[in-house]
Amino acid sequence: MPTARPGADPASPNPSAPVPDLRDRARRELGRRLEALGFGPVEAPSREIGRLGPMRLRGYAEPDSGPVLLLVPAPIKRHYIWDLMPGRSVVRTALAAGFETYLLEWADPDDAASAACGLEAYADRLLGAAVDLLRHRHATEAVLLAGHSLGGTLAALFASLHPERVRALALIEAPLRFGPGAGVLPTLVRAAPGMAELVRDRLAAVPGSFLTDAAVFADLAEHVADRWLDALASRRDPEALAAHRRVLRWAYDELAMPAALFADIVGRLYREDAFHRGTLWLEGRRAAPENLSMRLLAVVDPGSRLIPPAAVLPTIHRARAHWSIHERGEEHGVALQHVGALVGRDAQASLWPLILTVLETVWRRG
Repeated sequence: MPTARPGADPASPNPSAPVPDLRDRARRELGRRLEALGFGPVEAPSREIGRLGPMRLRGYAEPDSGPVLLLVPAPIKRHYIWDLMPGRSVVRTALAAGFETYLLEWADPDDAASAACGLEAYADRLLGAAVDLLRHRHATEAVLLAGHSLGGTLAALFASLHPERVRALALIEAPLRFGPGAGVLPTLVRAAPGMAELVRDRLAAVPGSFLTDAAVFADLAEHVADRWLDALASRRDPEALAAHRRVLRWAYDELAMPAALFADIVGRLYREDAFHRGTLWLEGRRAAPENLSMRLLAVVDPGSRLIPPAAVLPTIHRARAHWSIHERGEEHGVALQHVGALVGRDAQASLWPLILTVLETVWRRG
């Protein structure tokens, strides 16, 4: 089981296990009510094939000869946004294309050891355990990784630490740079110095509702106005409206984030911009853009205020890999534009077939 990173204060008043926040409970209850009305996820059949602490690994088919693809969600988000419903599912699209598809599932940090997991655990040991299980299961040296949002950030960190284990990397609106001009969240973090250390010393886990509130405060337009506009645009399209409501059900279903991970993300990534600057060390290895030597794809939304292209492209340009940038446009029936690249109807029809074609070509060429 991963342990606290060096420097954690053993005398800090962290409880032995996190207690769910009342607002988290209330939001999850709203999600359950939406599901009771028929708007829960409609997932493809899967089974758990591995577990370590707050990390679980889902598999969707028996091992075969297809490309081995691991999908990585953000660490505070439920896995099923990758498999929301037929026609809006990256998992189903990848399976139909012949990929051996696996989905990493994060869980609430429900004990002291899980609550002490920071970047070293999430970006290296936990993700590495999933990758190594697949390498052994399929007798392959390296796998394909695709990550969304902070899940893509974790995938990029892992790939930079262990480039020999990653054949290709697809980053879907994943922030890599956190300096000036990199979006509204870095600006918000810089306005609250000392927050990371205060949280780490006094909490075991940060409620998902707190993190959602921060995102809403940083970008009211996407999380409030754009959501209602999306509902209006979807009202005459039953399939789009069902997808919209399923995304809302997912949005009410946040996970808590270990306080150590929160402190690392706020301090080492957002405040220090350590990955982009090449000064981030994890488990004695340097995580830096120059270490990304595998085939690299990045999907960006030119209109995003949450993760604008400036939070992605400068770091991609420093990679030693052959890389390509793919822009996506807005569409309705997604509730939140930030997940449109995963659940959008046009994304499933055009963007993901393109991504999977590139990944398969890289896989076949070895």
